[in-house]
Amino acid sequence: MFKLCNFLLLACLFLFTHAAAQNLNTYEKPTEAHQLIRGTNVSMIPPPGFVQSSNMKGFQNPEDPTSMIMLIEIPGPYSEIVGGFTAEQMLTKNMVLLEKQEVKLGGFDGLLLAIDQEANGMFFSKWLLVYGDASKTTMINTVYVKDSVVLGEQMKACLQSTVFDQGVSANPRENLDFTLDETRGDLQFCAVMGNGMVFSRDGKLPTDHPDKVALITDKSFAKVEIGDQKQFCIDRLKKYPDPMRLPAYKDLKPVKIDGLEGYQLFTNNLNKPEESMMQVLLFPEEGGYYMMVGIYLENNKKSRKDLEAVVKTFKRKG
Repeated sequence: MFKLCNFLLLACLFLFTHAAAQNLNTYEKPTEAHQLIRGTNVSMIPPPGFVQSSNMKGFQNPEDPTSMIMLIEIPGPYSEIVGGFTAEQMLTKNMVLLEKQEVKLGGFDGLLLAIDQEANGMFFSKWLLVYGDASKTTMINTVYVKDSVVLGEQMKACLQSTVFDQGVSANPRENLDFTLDETRGDLQFCAVMGNGMVFSRDGKLPTDHPDKVALITDKSFAKVEIGDQKQFCIDRLKKYPDPMRLPAYKDLKPVKIDGLEGYQLFTNNLNKPEESMMQVLLFPEEGGYYMMVGIYLENNKKSRKDLEAVVKTFKRKG
């Protein structure tokens, strides 16, 4: 199940074509107008009205819930990530490429893309910046309602203002509102992705360790009220890249961690019967959910025990 390109399709879909590369901008360092995104070494000049987000790495406009600027760091080679997306894959997600430009940013190869997408009956546009090297890739995704022409120009200008400082010592977990102690299960931190973290035995994604253990955590962006929480946990399995065995209602185990109630379930990958999965969802009173998904080889009791041990260390900050 845990394929890098599939994981990225869930987080931020894009595609590319061919064009000549040029420098993204002429900034040698951040200006007074730049703002450092917390937990990163990346600075940008956000559009008017946008402020640092408390829900993700990036910026939001408190008056406009349909727009955002979100940074995602992926512990994978740039060439592998951009090579895993095709026009056909994008079309299956209702995404249309409008413009593409190869760019250079601080010596890194990159892409600047304009994309249209329909979602939930609304039409959105995106400017997307992707850059990286053989060890890590950074994606900065901007989203806004398609008809917002002026905002679209401001989003593009924001991306084009991107500057990073390799001398800045960034704590990638700083902007998350929860913690986990991966050492309790003999795991290593891989990266922060979106509103969560990824762990494995060797700190690599995908892992090279023979037991294939990985733990993926996340927090929902929207604080929506969830009625039937048990059914939501089952339905959530349908959103993974590979088909998963759907457990019965009675097979969900109630859990309570850091004062939050939720449910734990175990299942298998129908495409890979040797791969098992543990899913734990916790539901805050204000809405939304925290999610922790552990992947391990079937019948490996130590791996399952280690994953459960790490999940039990979940704790909200503040």
